Amino acid sequence: MDIKAAAQSYPKKTIATGTNEGLLAKSLKDRNTIGVLPTSMPSKKLIAMLSEHDKTLFVNVNTVITADPKQQQKLIYLYRKTMHYCKQFRVNVCPVTLAGSEHELLSAKQLIVLIKFLGFTGDEKKALSTLGFLHGKTN
Repeated sequence: MDIKAAAQSYPKKTIATGTNEGLLAKSLKDRNTIGVLPTSMPSKKLIAMLSEHDKTLFVNVNTVITADPKQQQKLIYLYRKTMHYCKQFRVNVCPVTLAGSEHELLSAKQLIVLIKFLGFTGDEKKALSTLGFLHGKTN
Protein backbone atom coordinates (compact mmCIF):
# COMPACT_ATOMS: atom_id res chain seq x y z
CA MET A 1 0.00 0.00 0.00
CA ASP A 2 1.50 3.31 -1.00
CA ILE A 3 1.49 6.43 1.22
CA LYS A 4 -1.21 8.23 -0.75
CA ALA A 5 -3.64 5.31 -0.51
CA ALA A 6 -2.92 4.94 3.22
CA ALA A 7 -3.58 8.65 3.80
CA GLN A 8 -6.91 8.42 2.00
CA SER A 9 -8.03 5.41 4.02
CA TYR A 10 -7.58 7.26 7.35
CA PRO A 11 -9.55 10.49 7.48
CA LYS A 12 -7.78 13.35 9.22
CA LYS A 13 -9.48 15.02 12.13
CA THR A 14 -9.54 18.81 11.82
CA ILE A 15 -10.25 21.85 13.93
CA ALA A 16 -11.92 24.66 12.03
CA THR A 17 -10.56 28.13 12.68
CA GLY A 18 -11.23 31.62 11.40
CA THR A 19 -13.25 34.77 11.89
CA ASN A 20 -16.20 33.99 9.60
CA GLU A 21 -18.83 32.32 11.79
CA GLY A 22 -20.82 31.25 8.75
CA LEU A 23 -17.93 29.15 7.49
CA LEU A 24 -17.26 27.82 10.99
CA ALA A 25 -20.91 26.79 11.31
CA LYS A 26 -20.78 25.12 7.90
CA SER A 27 -17.67 23.14 8.91
CA LEU A 28 -19.56 21.67 11.90
CA LYS A 29 -21.47 19.42 9.50
CA ASP A 30 -18.23 17.67 8.47
CA ARG A 31 -17.81 14.47 10.48
CA ASN A 32 -14.01 14.87 10.45
CA THR A 33 -14.22 18.24 12.21
CA ILE A 34 -13.82 17.76 15.95
CA GLY A 35 -14.48 21.38 16.86
CA VAL A 36 -13.78 25.03 16.19
CA LEU A 37 -11.13 27.50 17.33
CA PRO A 38 -12.57 30.92 16.54
CA THR A 39 -10.08 33.78 16.28
CA SER A 40 -12.59 36.06 18.00
CA MET A 41 -15.20 35.39 20.67
CA PRO A 42 -17.91 33.03 19.40
CA SER A 43 -21.50 34.17 19.29
CA LYS A 44 -24.28 32.52 21.27
CA LYS A 45 -25.62 31.14 17.98
CA LEU A 46 -22.33 29.40 17.14
CA ILE A 47 -22.14 27.94 20.65
CA ALA A 48 -25.67 26.57 20.24
CA MET A 49 -24.69 25.02 16.91
CA LEU A 50 -21.65 23.39 18.56
CA SER A 51 -24.06 21.78 21.01
CA GLU A 52 -26.35 20.55 18.23
CA HIS A 53 -23.46 18.87 16.39
CA ASP A 54 -21.72 17.65 19.57
CA LYS A 55 -18.46 19.46 18.73
CA THR A 56 -15.83 21.01 20.98
CA LEU A 57 -15.07 24.71 21.40
CA PHE A 58 -11.33 25.31 21.55
CA VAL A 59 -10.51 28.55 23.36
CA ASN A 60 -7.12 30.26 23.08
CA VAL A 61 -6.67 31.69 26.58
CA ASN A 62 -3.23 33.03 25.73
CA THR A 63 -4.83 36.17 24.29
CA VAL A 64 -5.58 37.33 27.84
CA ILE A 65 -1.93 37.13 28.81
CA THR A 66 -0.62 39.02 25.79
CA ALA A 67 -3.25 41.81 25.81
CA ASP A 68 -2.70 45.25 27.29
CA PRO A 69 -4.44 45.94 30.67
CA LYS A 70 -7.51 47.69 29.19
CA GLN A 71 -7.99 44.93 26.64
CA GLN A 72 -7.49 42.27 29.33
CA GLN A 73 -10.51 43.53 31.27
CA LYS A 74 -12.67 43.32 28.16
CA LEU A 75 -11.37 39.85 27.27
CA ILE A 76 -11.97 38.53 30.79
CA TYR A 77 -15.58 39.70 30.59
CA LEU A 78 -16.04 38.13 27.14
CA TYR A 79 -14.46 34.82 28.17
CA ARG A 80 -16.70 34.60 31.24
CA LYS A 81 -19.73 35.32 29.06
CA THR A 82 -18.63 32.64 26.58
CA MET A 83 -18.11 30.11 29.38
CA HIS A 84 -21.62 30.91 30.67
CA TYR A 85 -23.12 30.16 27.24
CA CYS A 86 -21.07 26.95 26.96
CA LYS A 87 -22.39 25.78 30.31
CA GLN A 88 -25.94 26.75 29.29
CA PHE A 89 -25.74 24.74 26.04
CA ARG A 90 -23.55 21.97 27.51
CA VAL A 91 -20.74 22.46 25.01
CA ASN A 92 -17.41 20.75 25.56
CA VAL A 93 -14.67 23.35 26.02
CA CYS A 94 -10.98 22.73 25.51
CA PRO A 95 -8.79 25.61 26.67
CA VAL A 96 -5.55 25.85 24.72
CA THR A 97 -2.60 28.16 24.85
CA LEU A 98 -1.18 29.11 21.49
CA ALA A 99 1.97 30.88 22.62
CA GLY A 100 3.70 33.27 20.24
CA SER A 101 7.02 32.88 22.06
CA GLU A 102 8.59 30.80 24.81
CA HIS A 103 7.84 33.58 27.32
CA GLU A 104 4.10 33.12 26.76
CA LEU A 105 4.05 29.36 27.44
CA LEU A 106 1.91 28.21 30.35
CA SER A 107 2.34 25.15 32.52
CA ALA A 108 -0.66 22.92 33.19
CA LYS A 109 -1.11 24.43 36.66
CA GLN A 110 -0.98 28.00 35.30
CA LEU A 111 -3.51 27.09 32.63
CA ILE A 112 -5.88 25.56 35.22
CA VAL A 113 -5.71 28.71 37.38
CA LEU A 114 -6.32 30.93 34.35
CA ILE A 115 -9.29 28.96 33.01
CA LYS A 116 -10.92 28.86 36.45
CA PHE A 117 -10.52 32.63 36.63
CA LEU A 118 -12.09 33.00 33.19
CA GLY A 119 -15.18 31.08 34.29
CA PHE A 120 -14.51 27.50 33.29
CA THR A 121 -16.48 25.29 35.68
CA GLY A 122 -15.85 21.82 34.29
CA ASP A 123 -13.30 19.18 35.13
CA GLU A 124 -9.99 20.95 34.49
CA LYS A 125 -7.92 17.79 34.11
CA LYS A 126 -10.40 16.41 31.59
CA ALA A 127 -10.36 19.71 29.69
CA LEU A 128 -6.57 19.69 29.51
CA SER A 129 -6.57 16.17 28.12
CA THR A 130 -9.54 16.59 25.75
CA LEU A 131 -7.40 16.85 22.63
CA GLY A 132 -5.60 13.59 23.41
CA PHE A 133 -8.95 11.97 24.20
CA LEU A 134 -10.39 13.11 20.88
CA HIS A 135 -7.54 11.38 19.08
CA GLY A 136 -8.17 8.09 20.89
CA LYS A 137 -5.47 8.33 23.55
CA THR A 138 -6.74 7.58 27.03
CA ASN A 139 -3.54 8.45 28.95
